[in-house]
Amino acid sequence: MKTSRKTLKYRARKALLGRYPAAVGMVLIIGIASVLLAVLAEITMMISVIAAQGAMGTKGLIAAAAVSLFFGILLLAMFYGTLLPGIIRFYLNLCLGRKAGVLDMLWGIQYYGGKFFGISLIIGLALGVLALPVFVLSGAGAVTGQWEFPAAFLLLYGIFLEAAGIYVSLTYSLFYLILADEPEKTLTQALRESRQLMKGNRGRLFMLSLSFLGWIAIAWITMGLGFLWLIPYMSCTYCCFYLDLKENAGSRKYWA
Repeated sequence: MKTSRKTLKYRARKALLGRYPAAVGMVLIIGIASVLLAVLAEITMMISVIAAQGAMGTKGLIAAAAVSLFFGILLLAMFYGTLLPGIIRFYLNLCLGRKAGVLDMLWGIQYYGGKFFGISLIIGLALGVLALPVFVLSGAGAVTGQWEFPAAFLLLYGIFLEAAGIYVSLTYSLFYLILADEPEKTLTQALRESRQLMKGNRGRLFMLSLSFLGWIAIAWITMGLGFLWLIPYMSCTYCCFYLDLKENAGSRKYWA
């Protein structure tokens, strides 16, 4: 029997009861670090674009911007990808009633740094390659003033990426959860297990995500402050979803 969204959310709230300070601290630290990293990437991109334009003109500007975008995406992906296992480990510990603290975010770096660095590098390179056609064609259209082909291509490319992105994100949504829970598993083993666990459960995860839309709207209304509460709530709910699938698959017993 599949566990209802209501039950999963109840388990998440129960796991967070009395432990919100650590969760809020985690959100604040990651949020501040993300802003600083994004600002650094933006400044670096602006400097490289200005330098390239002065040296090579418009063509240099487009090339420099594309390269800067690629490395910016790569940098962000590596930052999140390296810390994400530790962040997930923190929420898994909360859901399982274990000791959990803000320093858990460094767990992946401390014990499996090379492994998660390599995985995040692969993901970052893939994202960067996927983003390059969009930026290059947009820049070419802006320079030449000819938008017919770029616009048609970008529309079709965007539709393809959106459809493929939804399918891939749902199918392999448990990838990092599996690695954070069982770090001894390889990349291919985690991908294979995520695909197996999500068979027949993609719709459940999609509807679970949609059920938070109201709370997300309220969080924005509060000038973003609501996310200090919402992000831990959503993260724990997704962890409970994963643990529930693992239990139903017969691999472990998590709930009494």
